[in-house]
Amino acid sequence: MATLLVKDIPYDLYLAFSKLAAQKGLTLEEAVIELLTESANKDKELEKIKRSLLPKIKAETIVSAIKAGRVSD
Repeated sequence: MATLLVKDIPYDLYLAFSKLAAQKGLTLEEAVIELLTESANKDKELEKIKRSLLPKIKAETIVSAIKAGRVSD
């Protein structure tokens, strides 16, 4: 595992993380890792949703468009 050192965290934020960790029965480190993981997973899900909204283009369509452009030049 990698080590991450975060400096200059506002004290209020530190207290909020500490409180959250205590409520969940986790260490501060475990709580922060859990929140970072959740955040990263949300970004992955958002990317999946964005990709699913893109039009579906078949490879043959792309190849045909490229060939058509070469012919007209």
